[in-house]
Amino acid sequence: MSIETYRGCDLYYSEALDHDGEPPYFTPCIPATYFWTPTALKEAIDDKLGPVPEPKLPTTLGIDVYPREGTPPYDTWITGELRSEGVPVAFRSIRLFRNDVQVGSQSTDEEGMVKFFDVVRDDSEYYVYFPGDARYEGCPPGEMM
Repeated sequence: MSIETYRGCDLYYSEALDHDGEPPYFTPCIPATYFWTPTALKEAIDDKLGPVPEPKLPTTLGIDVYPREGTPPYDTWITGELRSEGVPVAFRSIRLFRNDVQVGSQSTDEEGMVKFFDVVRDDSEYYVYFPGDARYEGCPPGEMM
């Protein structure tokens, strides 16, 4: 009977093995191997699967467009701010989209800010996007601040 699941592996305890003086804990994840304690079994699973990955930190991304309107063609600045749990996220690549087409990519500065320049030639909608990386989760396209 399974006593718990650890890292996707069902752990089993066998009363029959325990009474025979054999190690009573086993898992199908490591066939034909038995262990005296659940801790030893979990350590063997960790050895087989490698280290448990650290969870990624959540992120938020805001955007400001200035000026937001005018008579085309006009110059505009698009500013994005990337944060994780209220703290600026520095030196991460942010993508700029105009009307759902990527038109730029830049890295955030030490304050988590990124700034793009564009010439508006017709009605345009902008958003910025952070896809995530090894440390941080990606986030939905940035919303207007």
